[in-house]
Amino acid sequence: MSGPSDGATQSFCISRLEELAPVRQWLRDQLGRRRYASHDTFAIRTGFEEAAANAITHGNRSDPAKHVRIELSIGDARVEMTIEDEGPGFDYSHVKDPTADENLLRAGGRGVMMVRAFMDEVDYNEAGNRVRLVKYRSDAPPQPRRNAPS
Repeated sequence: MSGPSDGATQSFCISRLEELAPVRQWLRDQLGRRRYASHDTFAIRTGFEEAAANAITHGNRSDPAKHVRIELSIGDARVEMTIEDEGPGFDYSHVKDPTADENLLRAGGRGVMMVRAFMDEVDYNEAGNRVRLVKYRSDAPPQPRRNAPS
């Protein structure tokens, strides 16, 4: 991923949830430098956190021998994040609706819904083990929302 000319790009390779701390800090610092609104910052951080946790716990099944590659690109008008695990992937088109009565007590399924709700674009690769997230700054010109496979 190439970063925007007005921003910063950083790559991380992690295996465990505990290793997310420096990624969170870098993201927080970059959003603060660019004075993103608090509601944008909340959406970006929540979308990132859910997608990264899903990659570690579900994609890689918390196997410390497997890695999650994270690329973050923070610009003045948008944030782009790519998260890829080493797992077999999943069929993102058949995720059950966690708000349906029959799924309310299920343990999983809310993370994907939250990512889609908070981000402007959510694109999975065909295998379902890489996701690209984009969030446009709320005070930037409107952009069309896309939630389709890449």
